[in-house]
Amino acid sequence: MFKKTKIIIYIVLLALFLRLVFLDRIPTGISNDEYYFVLNAKSVFYNFLILITKGWNNEVFHEILNSINSETSILLMALFMGILPSSMFFIRLPYVIVGVLTIYLIYKITQKYTKNINLALLTALLFAINPWSIYVNRTSFDAPVALFFFVLTIYLQSFPKRWYIVFSALTSFFAFNGYIGTKVIYLPFMLFVSFYSWKIIHHKKFTKLFIFNILFAVTITVQFLLNLSGSSISNRKSELALPSSDSIITEVISERNQSLVTPFNTIFTNRYTIYARNFTNKYLYNFSTDILFLDGDHTFMISLWKMGYFYYIDIFLLIFGLIYLFNHHRSFFYLLSLLIMLSPIPESIRIDKLPSYAFHSSFQYPFLMIVLGAGTFHFWQLAKSKILKFLFVFIYSILFINFIDIYFNKYPIYQPEGFFISRRLVSNYVKHEQANMTPIYIATNEPESLFRNYLFFTNQYNYKNFSLIKNQYLLHPEKRFFQWGSITISDKLPEKTQENTTYILDSEISTTSLSTDKYFSIYHLGDKRDLYKIYFGKTCIEKSSKENLPLTINDLRAESLTKNEFCQKFVSIR
Repeated sequence: MFKKTKIIIYIVLLALFLRLVFLDRIPTGISNDEYYFVLNAKSVFYNFLILITKGWNNEVFHEILNSINSETSILLMALFMGILPSSMFFIRLPYVIVGVLTIYLIYKITQKYTKNINLALLTALLFAINPWSIYVNRTSFDAPVALFFFVLTIYLQSFPKRWYIVFSALTSFFAFNGYIGTKVIYLPFMLFVSFYSWKIIHHKKFTKLFIFNILFAVTITVQFLLNLSGSSISNRKSELALPSSDSIITEVISERNQSLVTPFNTIFTNRYTIYARNFTNKYLYNFSTDILFLDGDHTFMISLWKMGYFYYIDIFLLIFGLIYLFNHHRSFFYLLSLLIMLSPIPESIRIDKLPSYAFHSSFQYPFLMIVLGAGTFHFWQLAKSKILKFLFVFIYSILFINFIDIYFNKYPIYQPEGFFISRRLVSNYVKHEQANMTPIYIATNEPESLFRNYLFFTNQYNYKNFSLIKNQYLLHPEKRFFQWGSITISDKLPEKTQENTTYILDSEISTTSLSTDKYFSIYHLGDKRDLYKIYFGKTCIEKSSKENLPLTINDLRAESLTKNEFCQKFVSIR
């Protein structure tokens, strides 16, 4: 048993290493959604400091809670984000820890429910090196936090102790408030898990406690539905697809116009048939080889494009796992199947036709990992030949090394804008340019995003500046204009140029030059196209060139580079 304990410790350390190494450099920047969680967590922390230092104000307290969603993630991370420095490593460190704790919980659940520690260890190991898990755990998103509390709820309900079962209701409440995408599957989750724990694990004991858990879940869900128009979530209602949605009605009209006129048109083409078809397509596509094994989501932020969220060989191991669990742990097989079948629902009811399964269907991955672990264990049992076992380990190792090469070596260059490294580089350029005591005018489609990047990467989003930052949002609630010292950030091009002013123009809104043929460029690291054009800048005059020096992984930590190194690596003259 001591040997097995050492193995799980090594697996946890491996998981930590894969999620912490180069965390300050990869991903290369921070996405808009991540800023929502990180800066709101800091905001909550600073607001509470104000309440403590200036006196308790109940109205302000309610204002804080009513202004956010993903409450668990933001409130839980507030302490960490408020105390830790503003760096990419530290804002992602708490999420790494949550991800690794989830791996450990899945190990404990698998061990407890299958009574097979070797299967549990295999599950933990595969979870530790899984592409989806590594990718998602290295970001600052709310879904993994909710996932941790869902898994913790299952684990607590497996104990034959009253207070553990009662406490599982509280952890399920944290899960419910952890992520908007899993609220819709919360109630069936509680029904399935509570019934399974009551009947299979505890043999119909603790009946009143499990009834309490279910009633608690019903109450939470009903309260959420009644408050659906609340300020913290009303803006998310437009993301839901309903038979009455404009997009569904438009699709009905378009399909009827492209059909022959028959008496059956209204029967086969109406709001409900189109809605059902769209729901089914999205639901089933979640389990497609394209999403799981080949490409992943077709979005810039959460896809490597060169592989999916599992290794190619995992498709066979998942099939083996379903067979093994059905034959040897049938009740557990049914529970896992029901939970996995719940997972695509959040994405399936979204109106957006570009799916985001990595997060919206994140609920499925811990349970698919158990199936994967079972399949690997079953294959190992069947493979009597040492050569076959060696070949399996060799192939899996090659696939893992290929993922590591893609993620750490290739992905930062061919997909740098998935996490908007250009905004990080612009912020760094502005920091250097400010040393010249020059006014700076930035024109971009998303002023607030660039404003947030600048504050974060120059470490100005802090308690001292908090009131000033809040005032910027009060002065400019439309978030289209910001004035911070000598820096102006706007979505408008300058009407005329001012003497001794540096202009940084987003190439998406600027196609003309500013009375000069020459400019500096912050460019796309992969295809070298201009992303931001810098006119009349004084920084990088001597050190920039048309051909930039090759990048190494250390260069991705742009803030640590000297001004000359930064110019040579990331700023080109055109």
